[in-house]
Amino acid sequence: MMRNVYREVNGNVVRGKSFPALVLNDHDLYVLDEIEVYQDEVIICQSIAGDLPYRYHRFAAELSLDDVVQAVVDGILVTTVPEGRYCYRFGLAAFLVVKIESEVEQPEDYVLMIHDILREFRGEPTSSERCLEALYRFLREPTPFHHEQLRLAYEAVPSPKKGTILRDPDNAEAAITAIIVRDVATIDQEWLQEQRDRYFSSH
Repeated sequence: MMRNVYREVNGNVVRGKSFPALVLNDHDLYVLDEIEVYQDEVIICQSIAGDLPYRYHRFAAELSLDDVVQAVVDGILVTTVPEGRYCYRFGLAAFLVVKIESEVEQPEDYVLMIHDILREFRGEPTSSERCLEALYRFLREPTPFHHEQLRLAYEAVPSPKKGTILRDPDNAEAAITAIIVRDVATIDQEWLQEQRDRYFSSH
């Protein structure tokens, strides 16, 4: 899903990462494209802005994070194509959609994924790492405050990454969701100790 990309700026190579995006453009066409996020915080998606014939002309060629947020709010960045509509990959093909499945569950995920890429470039913990640390804090001290912090940290993780937070192929994020949906006072203490034994042994 994620791939490395590069662009040249004043003779210097700027690293970036890209991931697929689905754009509903100003000609009411669904376009499969890429969002490129660079180390200098420049964001490029040619179907939203750039040199393609079908795009939103009100955006600059180089997008800001605020532009991406606005594209989500305006319904430009979407996650699904209605059955029976065509999806276009300009310069390649057009596909008649019968059924679409996407790892990106909601448009807000685009923004969360960009945040994560920028954190990686800055050497900061990603949303998954922050969520994992929030879980460890709760397991050590299961207070309402740490419970709320865990909930917020989990919500900040893009949906494509939510199954890998605990790096536990058998249980995915089941321990996190089981905690979040319960009040602290109702969480079984024996079960909580089992989670401590399970995850602290590998931390």
